[in-house]
Amino acid sequence: MFVDGHFYACVAMCGISLERFQRDKAEPYGGKREHKIEKVRSILQQNKVLSPSTMTICKRMAKLRNKYAHGHGLNPKEDALKSLAWTHSFIDNETNLMRDYMIVDGILRRSVTRKTD
Repeated sequence: MFVDGHFYACVAMCGISLERFQRDKAEPYGGKREHKIEKVRSILQQNKVLSPSTMTICKRMAKLRNKYAHGHGLNPKEDALKSLAWTHSFIDNETNLMRDYMIVDGILRRSVTRKTD
């Protein structure tokens, strides 16, 4: 969507994707399809499923998506880039299999500490 110049749609789809990711992550903790997203986020926070920085990304993306869903977005290309960056950060923060590892002298080793923010 971004490459083809559909910037409004790019913002909307990134927002929808992040909401779905949140719902999927909350399901094992009692999250239901009928729950509003605020309830889903509450479940995620209570169970410490997502890092605080990821939760911030989710809240910002929801606000931005809502602007465009209601026709109030003013900077579609810039906001689409921001949306893509947030979506990438969410995926990297929450699904990156290498986040607990690093390569030292050509050997894969578990990291001593994990950055959670």
